[in-house]
Amino acid sequence: FFFFFQAEDGIRDAQESRGLGDVYKRQVSTQSTWGKLFESSRKMAESAAVTIAYWGVQGRAEPLRQLAEYLHIPYVNKKYTDPQAWFADKATLNAPFPNLPYLLDGDKVVTESQAISLHLIYKAQREDLLGKTPEDRVWAKVIAGVLEDGARDTMALINNPNWEAELPKVVAEKITPRLKKLNDFLAGKKFFLGDNVALVDFAAYFSFHVIRAI
Repeated sequence: FFFFFQAEDGIRDAQESRGLGDVYKRQVSTQSTWGKLFESSRKMAESAAVTIAYWGVQGRAEPLRQLAEYLHIPYVNKKYTDPQAWFADKATLNAPFPNLPYLLDGDKVVTESQAISLHLIYKAQREDLLGKTPEDRVWAKVIAGVLEDGARDTMALINNPNWEAELPKVVAEKITPRLKKLNDFLAGKKFFLGDNVALVDFAAYFSFHVIRAI
């Protein structure tokens, strides 16, 4: 705590002299006021935060969380570790297509990963992340499709009871050739659409993260 002392100059003839007790009271009052303002600001920030809900794993929600971080959008990370808790919420979720992940933003409920990404981008007014030109946006869809193919292959491998035996074959025949093509496309670029990060880069980052993990 910082205390500021004001010396009495003897000029205030009509005022009663104020000592340390009065100064201390003013400091406590000021601290109380700032405390209330801080608490009010904290509650406003929490109420303004969106909620990103998913199972208790990274999965499809992780690129959404990374995107929210990049866009400086505060969010609550809601994780369902009990399927029954999700089914209970699903029954009351005000959405025509309730699913995980979902995003809550005030009274809005957005489901499906691609739609949630768009909502975050529009909320931050960063449409440039979709591609600055029509050609960029077409290429973004191409890369997204390639990554989705890779995600299906990876999930099929992870869910295979004999995944360890299948791993070398999948890596040699599917993962490595696809990564080489993506690497060739990236040649001379900082990101998939050039010098500036785009939405598709978030999906690519998570895809590469999963491949490293296996």
